[in-house]
Amino acid sequence: MLYLLYQAGGVTRHPPVIESSYVIGEKLILKLPRLKYERLHNISHSGGLELENRILNLEGDKYIFRITAEKGSISLDFDGLYRYSKSYEFIFKPWQDEDKDGYPDSMVLHGEDKENFINWFLNIAIYQFLNPSPKWPSNQRDCAGLIRFAFKEALKKHDENWYQYTGIDPELWYEKTGVDLKRIPDIQAYNYPDVPGAGTHIFLSDESKLSTFANAYTLLKYNTRFVSRDLEDAQPGDVLFFQHSNPVTFHSMIFTGDGLIYHTGPDSANDPGKIKLWKVEDYLRLMPVQWLPIQENTYFLGVYRFKILGSL
Repeated sequence: MLYLLYQAGGVTRHPPVIESSYVIGEKLILKLPRLKYERLHNISHSGGLELENRILNLEGDKYIFRITAEKGSISLDFDGLYRYSKSYEFIFKPWQDEDKDGYPDSMVLHGEDKENFINWFLNIAIYQFLNPSPKWPSNQRDCAGLIRFAFKEALKKHDENWYQYTGIDPELWYEKTGVDLKRIPDIQAYNYPDVPGAGTHIFLSDESKLSTFANAYTLLKYNTRFVSRDLEDAQPGDVLFFQHSNPVTFHSMIFTGDGLIYHTGPDSANDPGKIKLWKVEDYLRLMPVQWLPIQENTYFLGVYRFKILGSL
């Protein structure tokens, strides 16, 4: 808990007291006592702090922040009998990362959780080909958006409320594929949005920066690890990345085991693009060489695996 104590007229009794060493990904709880002649007019924050919640009561107000990067600041503006402002700068500690892969150890899955995550990730992604979820925002429907949506939803608890929320029909899916979603176990270690050391900020958008968003480039650079440039080394749930120049663009597709699924991305304001699902042999036979996952294609960056699954 972070306490800010002050006297009337803006004279600080003592600077902010941090009672523990805050780490990127943790919560920072700011407690502000209410004083008779002073009132908090405005609170603002920047850098590696994002406000998640606030609790207001007569004894004092609490502001709950998520630490998302190494540096952050909080500014307070008071009015009442006195008017003044205070600003506080923070430097936070990096998250635990024993294998030095740049990814928080607290988020890494182990044992059966890895398999269950992959099963949910693939089924959710492929279901979007059948019937895109209304909870997948239309302005995020591109190759990376499909991965983000399936990734986040795979980490959740999959109860009846979840099926209603996403619009995923388990009976229809069983009829189409023979897969009984209700027999796939949920992840046991944790569930979104209560991801340890991250909350809802389950992607890395930069080195040592947590985010709710990642594009194809940041998925490649910070959220996955290189496996090889040989499709034979791919495992279900791996991601294939391509890079084209003029202009520089990154494209991603999901390897399902015997197929590939991806969103083409919007071609124009009138063409939002679509999801394509291929058998691998058909894709290799019919697609132009610049989109083939083969070593001869210089645009093919390789097969990558989510860091959330641990080291190779």
